[in-house]
Amino acid sequence: MTITGTVIYHNAYSKAAEEDPFGTLVTLGTNVNPGGAVLATVGLLSTIGSIPFFIASGKNKRRASFVSTSFKMENAAIVQRASLVKRPYPALSLKIGL
Repeated sequence: MTITGTVIYHNAYSKAAEEDPFGTLVTLGTNVNPGGAVLATVGLLSTIGSIPFFIASGKNKRRASFVSTSFKMENAAIVQRASLVKRPYPALSLKIGL
C-alpha cells in the first residue's frame, strides 16, 4: 500500500508540475489529489502497527510446540446382524504435552 500510494501521488504531482511549470511547491501541493498520499500513509501505519503482532506470533510459536494435531482413521465396533463389525471412521487427534 505504501509503495502504490507513493507511486500514485508521485504521478499526480508530476502531472500537476507539467501543467504549471512555474508554480510554487505550495500551489502544486494544493492541486494534487491526496488519494495517493492517504494510501501511502495508511500503508505505512499498518506496517508499523503489525510489528507487535509479529513479536507475539514468535512467542506463541514457542508455546505451540507442545500442541500437535493429526488426522487419522480409527476403527469403531458396530453391531451388525448379531455380530460385531469394525468400521473405519476419520478422526482428528489433538495432543497437548504437559
